[in-house]
Amino acid sequence: MICQSRIAAVGSWWSAFAFVCWAPAGATPVVDRVSPPIGQVGNVVLLEGSGLGGNHLEVRFGRAAALDLRNPGGSDRLVRLLVPNKVDPKDPDTVTVEVQMDGVEAIVPAGGLHFTYSIPQPSPSITDYATGDPSSPKTVISGLPFVVTLTGSNFMLARRVPQRCIALGGDRQESDVVTGSSSDTSVSCSFPGLRIAGDYELQIAFSDGSGASILAPDFVRDIRLFGLPPTIESVAFEADPQQAVRCDLTKVVEDYVCSLGIPGATAEPGVFIDGTFTHVRFQARVTDPDSTPTRSDVLLTAASFTNPDSQMETSFVLFDDGSANTFSFLQKSNVPEDCTDDGLGVCTCNPKHYVVQSGDALANDAVFTRDMTFLDRSFISSGLLQDCIMQRYRDVPVDFVAGSTLQFRVEAVDREGNLAAWPSQPTVSVGTGSFSCNGDECGCCLLTSTDRAVECKGKPGMSSVDYPSGICLSF
Repeated sequence: MICQSRIAAVGSWWSAFAFVCWAPAGATPVVDRVSPPIGQVGNVVLLEGSGLGGNHLEVRFGRAAALDLRNPGGSDRLVRLLVPNKVDPKDPDTVTVEVQMDGVEAIVPAGGLHFTYSIPQPSPSITDYATGDPSSPKTVISGLPFVVTLTGSNFMLARRVPQRCIALGGDRQESDVVTGSSSDTSVSCSFPGLRIAGDYELQIAFSDGSGASILAPDFVRDIRLFGLPPTIESVAFEADPQQAVRCDLTKVVEDYVCSLGIPGATAEPGVFIDGTFTHVRFQARVTDPDSTPTRSDVLLTAASFTNPDSQMETSFVLFDDGSANTFSFLQKSNVPEDCTDDGLGVCTCNPKHYVVQSGDALANDAVFTRDMTFLDRSFISSGLLQDCIMQRYRDVPVDFVAGSTLQFRVEAVDREGNLAAWPSQPTVSVGTGSFSCNGDECGCCLLTSTDRAVECKGKPGMSSVDYPSGICLSF
């Protein structure tokens, strides 16, 4: 009987071997070749040889354990596996492939087995970094949480997306990319705090095995306590696990159909997205005795929680900016939502960038605010609910499994590094969400389906001069 198992790697450390187990073949393991010997992360490769049907097969690509080991039909001559990502983005592109069966190293050709990572070009590069603190944009304080934004080029190419940030120096820490912060030129990561002062190298690890880095001289400085610490005078916490939202996407679907070469199609009585999500608002009144009438000594106020998926800390910065700071986020739906109509039947549609903000009402009143949106993960597949929320509430949605519990810690840091923490930790449970598209059946289907020609065929609606009975009925 064949049994398959895999010890999952924890985080990005790849600290465990992947293995499979079959009935022992009793033969000395021999691996003649890796086929193909070059490819990308996630590609399927084969190990060809003999005696590969033992109880415990281990394969490593350099320092990384191979993924999804399989033995088709229980053969002792062929093993199928997936190429793992590198443990460190600075690991070499050509690595040695090591194979052991039942603790015995396999016999390989003279010179060994090698695999070369094929990294899509051009390679990513980092040209600058910033901490978000105007008074200290290139340094952070030892032991305190911080967010660093890395800027450069070619962060997104083909299947390439930023996955992890790494800080290397006297201390070493890894951080997942902050949700929604990635673009082709910018990535933000939140770190719990580096403990040792000095120079650091900041790296980004990408999904295709590539990496980029930049040196950060004197990046971490020791905490020096001067003056008086900030005071968190009050914290207001509001949570609604069933916040409703509605968006009118009638013009979006009409212009989208027009861009496909069917001008004049109308959605009757319209196309409307409805849904519910969990909305949270934090307001913290924070003062500092060392502030002056022209300069606040409060450097950072944040609400942090442990992400139930990654078990890493996620921090939301609270702002006292009157919502003046805005950030651009690309739409989540695969239907382009930024459309123009020249009135002559020619329409152009492109992906839309939504502007989001903190939700703070009045700048410089010592009240730091942040609106947050948490989605039930069951309703994110089409991306339309996220786009609707960004349009109406100007929040960036973060998705979790319904029922996930988030416990927040509210802290404030002043410019001298003094830290204050709110004694209680507000808790929110992510509510069960909902999503629906209502109105014109054909229009809704065109927005939400993955195979429009099959799923939308025969649905009424979206009539035009050329298709008076409806374009979906013409499929």
